[in-house]
Amino acid sequence: MYESQVTFTIDTTCPWLDQALSQVQSPSVPFTLYFDPYQPSSDLPDTVPDRSQWALQHKHNDNPEAQQLYQAHMASLAEPLGVPLTFAGPTGNSFHAHRVIQLVQESDGAAVTNRLVDELFRLYFAEGRHPAEDDTLIAACVTAGVPEEQAKALVADREKGQKQVKEKIRTVGMDVNAVPVVMVEGRRRDLTLDGLKTIADYVKALKTIVKESS
Repeated sequence: MYESQVTFTIDTTCPWLDQALSQVQSPSVPFTLYFDPYQPSSDLPDTVPDRSQWALQHKHNDNPEAQQLYQAHMASLAEPLGVPLTFAGPTGNSFHAHRVIQLVQESDGAAVTNRLVDELFRLYFAEGRHPAEDDTLIAACVTAGVPEEQAKALVADREKGQKQVKEKIRTVGMDVNAVPVVMVEGRRRDLTLDGLKTIADYVKALKTIVKESS
């Protein structure tokens, strides 16, 4: 049996990959999902009150048509998940969320971390919540299966894991220019998918690895 690690480099709100993993179940090539942190806007303030206005200015060069095209594209990709997207609400620096994700990954493993990332996506895009505020992170941890008191302590101790996660972000950033990036390890070769893809794209890559590694 060959065990494949799937390394998912994200900025906390990329949901599609686990949908693909649920469709590709192979006893001969089990997949283990691992999350790497990346911050495209590490200098972002802790809180930006209006994420839509910030994106218009900083991502779409004050071009409303470009922003509308982006939002329509995101909505089309999210449609198979049945998750309504909102582009309103606050945003802010995502480091605190990365710190929590990495610590949960170390202590609770892949399945809990995957549920945590999914719930952060839902809270951010469906409910318009801040991606890294304490209440958002505690709620996501509890939904993922982390005991509430453990979640509160983990979120409150902002020094815990800070140095290691900063170094991890720095190291990952040396090889990554944009996210998400998915790297699937195979017996014969690894496959890397850069940029946001459809679920079908990820399924195709996973099936290729199964075929080549069985």
